[in-house]
Amino acid sequence: ASARNLAERLDSASAKCQEAEQIAARIGELRQATGGHVNALAAAQEAGERLLEVASEIGALGPGLSEAAMEVVECSLALAARFSSVPVSLLLTDVALSCTLEASRMQHSAGLLLDVRKDTEPSLQTLKTNLGISKILGTVDVETFKLSLGLVGKASSRIVGSIRQVAAALADAPRLLGVVRPVLPRERDDRGVRRGGRSELQ
Repeated sequence: ASARNLAERLDSASAKCQEAEQIAARIGELRQATGGHVNALAAAQEAGERLLEVASEIGALGPGLSEAAMEVVECSLALAARFSSVPVSLLLTDVALSCTLEASRMQHSAGLLLDVRKDTEPSLQTLKTNLGISKILGTVDVETFKLSLGLVGKASSRIVGSIRQVAAALADAPRLLGVVRPVLPRERDDRGVRRGGRSELQ
């Protein structure tokens, strides 16, 4: 159950990381707009706000991911205590240590993401202000457009860069999940190895 809980949380966080990448790509496309600048500013504003939301959502997942990973640690240690086979016990203990490091890494990277989000929010506020003025005037000059989209582009790059750090931590965690699944006694030989293949630790 602990491994399944962590896997589900990892899938959710990974999906949000992918969404952030797509939003950043969209902002990059808008920066290349050659016409309809007011509409492009509006689209960039919407994309930027969603990117901030996604960053907040990913950052908020950090503590839960860390907690779920620590549950896997507890499970690994409990299983290690049940095995008389030294290699199996040592491997489970090693998994527990690795999960502890991954738990810390995921929470730390998520925390840094929230800091970056806070730092970049003013750039989106500038875009919102410029968009409001542009809607009133019915147009926006090229320089203001480039400045506004440039600020948002830099902000989105910082956010996505931080999100990629979270994604890297998420990518390293799944390899640990398969090693903590307990197997029935009839499925193991006297070395704790699953018949016909690798042990339950794979």
